[in-house]
Amino acid sequence: MEATLLKTTAARAALLVTAALGSGSAASALRSGQDDEVLVRHDTVRNDVRLAVTDESFWGEWRRPYARDEGYWSVNFFANDDDDVAVSVGVVRTSMPSNDGVRLGVGLEAYVISLDTPDDEVYAVALTGMASYTLPTSFPTTVSAEVAYAPDVTTFDGADGVFDFSLEAELEISRNARAFVGYRKLELDLPGGAEYEPQDSFYIGIGLGL
Repeated sequence: MEATLLKTTAARAALLVTAALGSGSAASALRSGQDDEVLVRHDTVRNDVRLAVTDESFWGEWRRPYARDEGYWSVNFFANDDDDVAVSVGVVRTSMPSNDGVRLGVGLEAYVISLDTPDDEVYAVALTGMASYTLPTSFPTTVSAEVAYAPDVTTFDGADGVFDFSLEAELEISRNARAFVGYRKLELDLPGGAEYEPQDSFYIGIGLGL
């Protein structure tokens, strides 16, 4: 009688241990799946290529967003029909997109600009800022403004300052395809108080995610 009772108790204990182990494995798998889902949901890192043209200039940008879409770093190339060329490398850190679609950011931009007239080169480090607003439409449309400013103290050789401003509206066709229109003004303060504008015009362009 006692032997039968011991066997029954042992069997019940084994069943309880097996059930507990199974529940623990299932919970662990569920947590792992949830973590993977979170990582996938927030992993928006991809390379972006942006190309824009006007009737007198061309510029291209390669942009690499940070994980969780909290900013980006970029390489830019600009050329116009006056043989002016500008190359810049920048980094911008932004806030997470808010529920109302507003995003703000700050950063730094380093410029190397070659001017045909006057025949000179300019080097500058600029402080940058950006603000954007995404409209809650079927195809998300983002209106953004970016500004970079390098004063005399961080501008070297052929200029006393650099001012770069752009205002843009971008239509997201898909996650990896966008079209945009905008306006850009790139202005240099030359020695002696003169100003020179390699670009002061509207542009159209496309963005491709790679």
